[in-house]
Order: sequence, then structure tokens, then C-alpha cells
Amino acid sequence: MKNIIFLDVDGVLNDENYIVKCYERHHQPMSMNFVPFNPRSLNNLRILYDMILEDGNEPLVVLSSTWRLHETDILVLNARLAEYGIYIKEITPYIHSNRGVEIISYLEEHQLTDTPFCILDDDNFDIINQKSLVPHFININRKRGLVKQNINKAINILRNEGGLI
Repeated sequence: MKNIIFLDVDGVLNDENYIVKCYERHHQPMSMNFVPFNPRSLNNLRILYDMILEDGNEPLVVLSSTWRLHETDILVLNARLAEYGIYIKEITPYIHSNRGVEIISYLEEHQLTDTPFCILDDDNFDIINQKSLVPHFININRKRGLVKQNINKAINILRNEGGLI
């Protein structure tokens, strides 16, 4: 069985505290694909990925971030994730910058509406408007990025949907 992780990037993998720390150390301007990812956040994503694998399920990471809109950004992201053995295989469609509608559209288009999934994102306004997505949503604190508590919540969501035992 597949377990889907809808992944945002900014605020999830490259959190504000880590970016400031890197800037203070190197004094280099940073924008979009030059922003450093927090290794702790990447490790936490790998922990979630491994939990899905250990249960015998197939983790499918679907990019729902604006990073999906440019091929170069996807290449940069996949290069960074490759160090952790994670790859983006799918992306959500672009529908007027409405992430919630885009996630629902992806699930319907790929006939995955009964598939266990979680959403890792630091913005909630366009996701919580879709009531069916709220139980799947983990609201990441953009200052800290993806932390263990978020992983625990994602694991509980997948367990409740039958994705993890």
C-alpha cells in the first residue's frame, strides 16, 4: 500500500531559524534554491520515510510546494533529498495557487482518495478551507521546520488511516 507525503519546502525543510544562523555565519544573500535546508528537518523526513518502509508500505513523496513550478527547483530539491535517499516522484497540479484544491485534485486524478496520506506544510489558509484535508494536515512551524513532534503526528495520521501498523 502507498502512503503519501505531500511535501512543502519553504518553512518545512528550510526553516527561518536555520537560514538566519547560516546567514550570520557566512554573510551571503540567499534566495529560493540557494537557501540551505536544515539537516535536522531532512533527517526527520527520512525518519517518517523509514517508518512507512518498515511497515512494508511504499512512501510516495508528492511535491506540493511552489518549488514544483520550475524544473530547476525540482532538480535542486531532488539533489538535496538524494543525500537522504528520498526522491520526488510526483507533483501536484497548479490550480490558482490553492494548495488544498491541488492536493484533492491530485488524489482524485490518480484515484488515490482512499490512500493514507499526510500533508507537511507551514501555511494552512488554503488547506484548512478544504475540510476533508484537515485531519491529514500537520501545520509546521516555519521558524523551526520539521521536528520530531510533527513526525509523530504524521505517523499517527497514517496509522489511523491504516497505512502503518
